[in-house]
Amino acid sequence: MKIDVHVHILAPDFIKDLRNNMDRDKHFKLLHDNPKAKFATAENVLENMDKTGVDKSIIFGFCCLDPGMARETNDYII
Repeated sequence: MKIDVHVHILAPDFIKDLRNNMDRDKHFKLLHDNPKAKFATAENVLENMDKTGVDKSIIFGFCCLDPGMARETNDYII
């Protein structure tokens, strides 16, 4: 059995509005404001798991200092 033990995901709407979301949380922006950064949704992870033969993934959100943003990212995971 293959298990990916560290996967971060974001909601599709969060990714679509990434620039504005980065402006909401300077800590998130500091860590992730990189043109090469790629963000995945749950659907992206499932597709990639199928392609690579991964059976399970342990999912994490992202570190956000803004309480509303942290709630949004956590709610998507739940």
